[in-house]
Amino acid sequence: VRGDNTRAYQVEGDSMAGGTEGGIRDGNWVLVDTSLTTPIPGRVFLLEIIGDGMAVKRLRQINNTWVFMSDNPTIAESWRDDQVRIIGQVYGRVDYAEIH
Repeated sequence: VRGDNTRAYQVEGDSMAGGTEGGIRDGNWVLVDTSLTTPIPGRVFLLEIIGDGMAVKRLRQINNTWVFMSDNPTIAESWRDDQVRIIGQVYGRVDYAEIH
């Protein structure tokens, strides 16, 4: 864990499960550095979708426009930077299972 700026959030849904082993899946926890809020192409961010909750998305360029998109190609949702507030950059994923 990186320190005081790290927060952990549990993911709901498979919009970032892009078919690779490194994808973010339903039930995973993501580690977010809240001090990193500058958009960097190709990086994954935790976003506040203005008026609509939170989401984890990757910043990509589509048709000369930068948008935050899902890694899962079956999920067509995307947001422009004026529709979101970056909470922080996602730098890790944790698979969690309760042990009895």
